[in-house]
Amino acid sequence: MVNDVIVLTAHRDFDHIAKVTDLRHEYVAPTL
Repeated sequence: MVNDVIVLTAHRDFDHIAKVTDLRHEYVAPTL
């Protein structure tokens, strides 16, 4: 039951996490 919730949450938030990661890369790259 808990595993199903984690999988569904991860799948639902995947795009959001990807966008946050992209923003983080765009923010860090110019600094480097």
